Amino acid sequence: MTDSRAAVPGNEGTFGDSVRSDLLAAMAAAGVLWGGLYLLAGTPYAAAWPWGYSLLSLANWWLYRYRGVKRALDAQLVISLVIPVGLTLHLGGFEASGGVALWALLPSMAALLVYPLRTAAFWFVAYIVLVVVSVSSPGFLPAREALPDGWVTGFWLGNVAGVTAAAWLVIARYTVQNARLVATEREARLLAEDATRAKSEFLANMSHELRTPMNAVIGMNGLLATTDLDPEQREYVQAVHNSAEVLLATINDVLDFSKMEAGRFEIDPRTTDLRELIESTLDVIAPLASQKHIDLVYHIEEDVPLSITTDGHRVRQILVNLLTNAVKFTERGEVSLGISTGALEDGQAAVVFEVKDTGIGIPEKALPTLFDSFRQVDPSTSRRYGGTGLGLAISKNLAELLGGDISVRSTLGEGSCFTVRIPARDAVLPGPELHSPLEERVMMVVLDNPTDQRLLEGFGRGWGMEVLCVESMREALETAEKQRRIDVVLIDHQHMRGDAMGLAQRLAAGRRTHDVPLILISTLANRALIEPTPFCDLLTRPIKQSSVHDLLMTRLAGRPARQIAHQRTPTLDTTMGERQPMSILVAEDNATNQRLMMRLLERLGYDATLAADGVEVMDAVSTTDYDVILMDVQMPRMHGLEAARRIRARGGHQPWIIAVTANATPDDHQAAIDAGMQGYVTKPIRVEELMAALSTAYESLHGTGEEPAATGEAPTAAPAQQEARPTQDGQPADDGQPTQDGQPIEDGQPIEDGQPIQDGQPAQDGSPDRPYGQLDRGALRQLVELTGDEAFVDTVLSEFATEMPRLVEEIRAAVGHDAEALRRHAHSLKSSARSVGALDLSDVAARLEDRAKGGQVTGLEDLLEELDRATGATREALKRRDREGAV
Repeated sequence: MTDSRAAVPGNEGTFGDSVRSDLLAAMAAAGVLWGGLYLLAGTPYAAAWPWGYSLLSLANWWLYRYRGVKRALDAQLVISLVIPVGLTLHLGGFEASGGVALWALLPSMAALLVYPLRTAAFWFVAYIVLVVVSVSSPGFLPAREALPDGWVTGFWLGNVAGVTAAAWLVIARYTVQNARLVATEREARLLAEDATRAKSEFLANMSHELRTPMNAVIGMNGLLATTDLDPEQREYVQAVHNSAEVLLATINDVLDFSKMEAGRFEIDPRTTDLRELIESTLDVIAPLASQKHIDLVYHIEEDVPLSITTDGHRVRQILVNLLTNAVKFTERGEVSLGISTGALEDGQAAVVFEVKDTGIGIPEKALPTLFDSFRQVDPSTSRRYGGTGLGLAISKNLAELLGGDISVRSTLGEGSCFTVRIPARDAVLPGPELHSPLEERVMMVVLDNPTDQRLLEGFGRGWGMEVLCVESMREALETAEKQRRIDVVLIDHQHMRGDAMGLAQRLAAGRRTHDVPLILISTLANRALIEPTPFCDLLTRPIKQSSVHDLLMTRLAGRPARQIAHQRTPTLDTTMGERQPMSILVAEDNATNQRLMMRLLERLGYDATLAADGVEVMDAVSTTDYDVILMDVQMPRMHGLEAARRIRARGGHQPWIIAVTANATPDDHQAAIDAGMQGYVTKPIRVEELMAALSTAYESLHGTGEEPAATGEAPTAAPAQQEARPTQDGQPADDGQPTQDGQPIEDGQPIEDGQPIQDGQPAQDGSPDRPYGQLDRGALRQLVELTGDEAFVDTVLSEFATEMPRLVEEIRAAVGHDAEALRRHAHSLKSSARSVGALDLSDVAARLEDRAKGGQVTGLEDLLEELDRATGATREALKRRDREGAV
């Protein structure tokens, strides 16, 4: 007998055994009692039926209890059905026997305790059939013995009562058994929930413990990369960086899988520069491909949007997973990334990423389960190639969360192709090509990889160049001899080997090519390859459009590709300190902001004094009567609000106190007023606001405005951004509108750096052409305008690069136990990051500060993960800017 329902848990083991033993013992005892009653009723032959039943029940009990014969249970159910019906027939039928056949109901009820439901139903059907037979028996079978009428009535009552009592006992047993099962299930569920919670906490703690030293490794290595290194040392530093990033990616995979299980994956859609995303992704994979001497190439179709709105970090995570696998499972040949346009199943426009390799391929039978968690194609894969089997499962989940999909096709022994489609929301399409200094130049490319040929040919033609592609030394020399003009030659090192050097020497000695720049294409970022050789420069794989363009601009256009943009003269009144002399105390704990504030005041003509916290402020005002205090609100030891209150409460000379803070809400403004401050300047500092606040202070101190309040009841000062802004000649503008070159700017009209005006300020956040983590160029240009010194800005950025990892470590150290320290350090990072244009990092720090203000110091794993991401992206942006040397 089979059953679609699983056997009832608890049927095996001590509980099930005791149930079965009790049933057998009870049946044997009932048979002895009933046999005695039949003997008293004067029907001795009828007594033999229940006594025989008792003997068989005892035999089955012994066989089951001491011999472990499971079939004894089936035998017991059979005799429990047959004997009551046999006794009914012996006594003349159902009515004449007093309903003794009702006892045949017990086997089907007992079966509920020891068998699945379908088996128990079978016994119940058998009971119904036998009862029908016993009811029909008087018509065709004579009685062997007859019970007296009084005994028939008594047996009716006894049988009904006995069967009812036995049924109740069976139901009670069944209820108790189910209650135990429910309790066991509830306990198991609670244990599972505890285990899940413990796992999540463990993963979060493990992530923190692993990320903390990793952050230090990456941070210190990043700082090392900004020092003077020779090419070989720089290569070693880059190797450390790449390895650390791979380890960090593994940690992220484990955490991401945990989030995927808990349904806590978060998507953060932002405007994403696709080309920057692709090139930064290839930078991560390039060292892996270089180690295996595999070509890593990519191609972007011309109609691919410049940018789309999506979570670039998650798209990069998918591509890194797929490209890493492609390189891992490819021993020779190439790994390529193709980017094109297409459509999703619902017809929505999509960007299509195709990762192809020439590796081992995937068996067709493994494709349906390829994206399952912890799934490898075969057990030997993990031993030979490593990996957890999580990457593809995470990639599939991410693609679906982004609104897209992922698929694969593969041929065993030939390679695989993974296709990812992501919705092209808010796509910004490429505009018309502007005039390029590279137009009409001739570039010869010597390599035998068709993909790289198409890639370089597409780059060159996009810049208006003529591109000549050849595959061998002979073809290159013949082309150089026949071609009237060649402006630059790119030679592949990986496939030509020694011929690359030989070709370079022959071209350098050629009549027409002796002064043509020769550039070596190599997978190794080691300039020792071209020293001393005729090559003038090195282009490392993967070949990226930006790298090729910068290199060609340097060699052919006679200037770096990215030059420092010279901005208009900052609207600083450098004579303000002479016209409105005041002694100024600057209270600021953040090193970056200290340097910026002191520099601004210096340019305005003031020689200010610096205090690092509220305690130092109190010491300073006890010895010197300052006219103005520029007071940071968030400081260690004693914050600015408390320092202002103490100054107002002490009596005597009262300085004009201007709050300087990154918190610009009405509540923050009111808190400053209540503490006795008269002015309010928000960070990042705008020179017009600072000048207006200082000018208001001077007028008030010299009798043309309000006097400083001696108590906390300070006059209500308008926010600095609403004060009259001086123009270049020092006079206030008529209506306070932002101006550019002396002309009012209408709402939304672009200013010099291409950013729209919002509330009188450049709209830095969410700039559509700023990839995640990139420094906001508008903010950097504003720094140049404020300080008037690009070298000074470089110094500020260098100090910020040093201060950033320290602040991140202090934030991490405060998580879990110290809300005030977490709030203070997050505020400091938010302020200094925004001052230097690290807007994404500033945004994360602001959210951490908000959580800390609410007293939350736990459950911040997601924000800490995003903090690491923003810190890494900002670090890379700082390094990139240091290499480019441009604002």
